[in-house]
Amino acid sequence: MSPEDFLQKISAIVGQDISSGQITMRVSWNDPAEARSLLLRLRTMQKQLRLLKRDASAMISSVKSEYATARMRVGKTFASGLAAGFFGRRTVGHFNSAQRDSLRRSQVSAVAPFERVKGIIDSLLYQLDTVKGQIELSPEYLSSASRAKPVIKAEVVASTPFSKPPPLPLSRFYIYIGDQVKGPYSREQLQALRDASAIADDTLCCAEGSEVWITYTEVSA
Repeated sequence: MSPEDFLQKISAIVGQDISSGQITMRVSWNDPAEARSLLLRLRTMQKQLRLLKRDASAMISSVKSEYATARMRVGKTFASGLAAGFFGRRTVGHFNSAQRDSLRRSQVSAVAPFERVKGIIDSLLYQLDTVKGQIELSPEYLSSASRAKPVIKAEVVASTPFSKPPPLPLSRFYIYIGDQVKGPYSREQLQALRDASAIADDTLCCAEGSEVWITYTEVSA
């Protein structure tokens, strides 16, 4: 299932198209019966969203496993052995290392959209929890009195970072270079390394406290 498929499923669950970049759900209730019905609806949404998040996590694990297998196969073929005998082990070793780095970058690009899907779901789950709390503490839920007119009591607003990742809040990053993880470095230190050509635009970086690897270009954007 593609990231776009996940977005469509999220849209179906919440009843609005999220692919445009943002959704706003306005919910209202007038009496305990409506409040209980709304709570049931929101809980059902959350259950479906949690199942969808589990599927997204499974996709991420599957993609990572495929790339890990591909990296393990680098240099293990019969052709690689012949190339080592012809070009030399050092030359072929550098080539194999470059192939593994390329696979790591491809993995980051392949996983990132699914991580963003999980972020959207987490945002929705949190806001739905907030709205449920408002309902459970409202007079209309706690009392049998009803209102003459519906009143908007709460809003659920979710913005999707699917088209562009949100700014990273952390300011220190690890880098993957020369088959080693180094750091953490501040943004200013990374800029100095880039200016000195010690790292490149496609060097993989990971924010301290995160597990997602992105390129230096995305860090400096």
